[in-house]
Amino acid sequence: MKKLYWPILFVVMIWALMDQASENPNKILQIVVVVIFFYAMMKLMAKTPNNKNKENEF
Repeated sequence: MKKLYWPILFVVMIWALMDQASENPNKILQIVVVVIFFYAMMKLMAKTPNNKNKENEF
């Protein structure tokens, strides 16, 4: 699934940069692109919990 997020992330970044370069950038589009970007980064950086920490808890 993470392999799917990389292309989405690059497309969103390019889309945001191209819109930002236009004469009148769309603010709503920029907000949506930032939200998609942060969601994709959150999914890419998510880690599974460590089992060792669960054994040490009381």
